[in-house]
Amino acid sequence: MGLQTSEVCVSIKFMHLTLNYRPFVKKIFWYVLFGLVLSELVIIRWNYEALKDADWLTALFKILLASGVIISLFYRLLVYVRPRVFSRYEVFDQHVDIINGKKVKKMEFNQIQRIRFSWTSPRFFGGFTVYLKSGQKFVFSSILERSEQVLVRIDRSRPDLIDEGLFKKYMNFSEWTPHAWDRIRLRIQQVPMLIIKIFALPLVTAFAYSYRQTGALWGDESISFWWVLLGCFVLNLVITIGLNNLEESIVSRLFFKEKKRKQDVETKLFMLFTGIHFFVFMLLTYLVSVY
Repeated sequence: MGLQTSEVCVSIKFMHLTLNYRPFVKKIFWYVLFGLVLSELVIIRWNYEALKDADWLTALFKILLASGVIISLFYRLLVYVRPRVFSRYEVFDQHVDIINGKKVKKMEFNQIQRIRFSWTSPRFFGGFTVYLKSGQKFVFSSILERSEQVLVRIDRSRPDLIDEGLFKKYMNFSEWTPHAWDRIRLRIQQVPMLIIKIFALPLVTAFAYSYRQTGALWGDESISFWWVLLGCFVLNLVITIGLNNLEESIVSRLFFKEKKRKQDVETKLFMLFTGIHFFVFMLLTYLVSVY
């Protein structure tokens, strides 16, 4: 199973690895934390007039009541998310040490009972979960940098745990994931095109439908323009996800085949699928304005 094909593989020693969560994950953590603190300050400011004349116990109770959701999220962020995001993963041949400050959790490979892959691809932050005989479980997501190397070590040590086909498939998608994220980053940087595809196309279609049905761009009592616009946004989202998945499927297959990206092919495919996207919405706009 997996990478082990002979007894010689057992004697292979890997270099010790140190893994951390990707930098953007830590940035998101701090952004969310700042957002929660800011939200709490806004709530206190909004209730200041009602609280300033109350005794401190009543004021505290009212603030806690108004801040229930924020406090719950704040607690989860600090107690559950922070230890994982800021932990350091020391990967060895037969075990993994997960270090958070002075606390160390050890995952021994000989104590693993089973491994389950997530239903989402690494591209969508999927990964795998390791279950120990003791009942403990450890989650390794693609947002943990080079997390697939943990799977490689486990496969070398315990080839009976992982199906070879699933192993190769997961490794291929893990290798492709950074490139897929880079492609998303490049698209986000194309702001004008992003605005047209996400906002302008649904807006034009919604106007066309409202005008056709009511004779007014904003609709009337019988048809709400905003509900039509919401429907167009949802439809646009479905089309975008479908075309993007098809495009990524083609590009990733080319990558798996030659183990390198072809920028010229990617550019042509992007132009092709962008054209398809525009054609679909132009056709939709025509149909709703005629029928």
